[in-house]
Amino acid sequence: MSDSTVPFDLDNQTLDDIEDLPGFGAFPTGAYRVALAQGIEFKKINEHPAMQVQMTLKEVLELDPKNMDESENPPKEGDMATIAFLMDNTVGQGFYKNFAKPVYEHLGVKSHKEAIEQSKGLELIVALKRIHGKGDRKDQTYNQVVNVAMA
Repeated sequence: MSDSTVPFDLDNQTLDDIEDLPGFGAFPTGAYRVALAQGIEFKKINEHPAMQVQMTLKEVLELDPKNMDESENPPKEGDMATIAFLMDNTVGQGFYKNFAKPVYEHLGVKSHKEAIEQSKGLELIVALKRIHGKGDRKDQTYNQVVNVAMA
């Protein structure tokens, strides 16, 4: 099921002509100027209510190469990372509150619905910590928000 139609030429196109799926990527630990093209979004993730932000990198402000994985290239303008906050537990809610407080204050909103409606296109300065999964999720990486300010 697709929400958009794209041209597909069976005879003349190759895999290189197909766009990569947007990922649930994670930037290395560092500080970044990002844009929230889609703003804050409400999603269901495995039946859990979640607030999600997809960040498009505008500029790397601080990045220590020791915070990158082996053979990893530094993030570049246009790269994306996504953070999801599960809202059915206190830890997810607490992390979301830390992320969203400066955004809600900047927008002058109180409700989540207002924030969702008005946050598209905002630019933020974010300090992020990259977390690697444990157990059977060792290959997954996540970002944890350390600090947020309006750009």
